[in-house]
Amino acid sequence: QFLLDAEEKGCKIINGLAAASFPSYLIHMNLLEYFGIEQAVKGNPALLALHIVGVTAAVYLISFVICTVYQQTFGRLLRMLSGHWKNHRFISV
Repeated sequence: QFLLDAEEKGCKIINGLAAASFPSYLIHMNLLEYFGIEQAVKGNPALLALHIVGVTAAVYLISFVICTVYQQTFGRLLRMLSGHWKNHRFISV
């Protein structure tokens, strides 16, 4: 039983992270101008590597927050509407 619960929890985490991947693809170019990439490229290579990791994590975190807010607002509304839809039609998000 414990292994099944751990597997379900792992699937939920993976699915949550995967859901944030598409928004990160959509917004990353708009966010990159705010991270000082030109200064990082001109500096120390070790700091550049840290900068790359930090920017990647920040963009993904912003995307994850956007995805979570979407699921808690608009996604919840769509699930509510799909429950009342004629002839048991569903909208999947």
